[in-house]
Amino acid sequence: MTNSMCSYYEEQEKLEAWKARLVQEFEFTEEEGADHVSRLIQMLQHMRKEAVILAYRLKTGKFTMVSATLMNYESWFKCPFIYTKLRNTIPFWNFEKKHWSTFEMENFMDWKAEFTL
Repeated sequence: MTNSMCSYYEEQEKLEAWKARLVQEFEFTEEEGADHVSRLIQMLQHMRKEAVILAYRLKTGKFTMVSATLMNYESWFKCPFIYTKLRNTIPFWNFEKKHWSTFEMENFMDWKAEFTL
């Protein structure tokens, strides 16, 4: 099996695990879980090159919206950003606060492309 095939299967396993967690622990339907994970992955892929407006719930339940990116992740942490290595916590650079922050995957609400830097 080639490295790209291994990566593909690793990615599919991670996406299924995330979906299963949402369904089992947070009462998402199968369809809602799959959609939630799909939108989250689309956002993470976009954030590697551009900024987004990210909407999520804080652990307190309060809604928040921030300008976020992953563009400087590699230079800051000295390793590539690989979303299949994430567990449930999603990192991002918060432009307003000028620091790294995180949110829990299940608290993700939505995102929108902000601008190209």
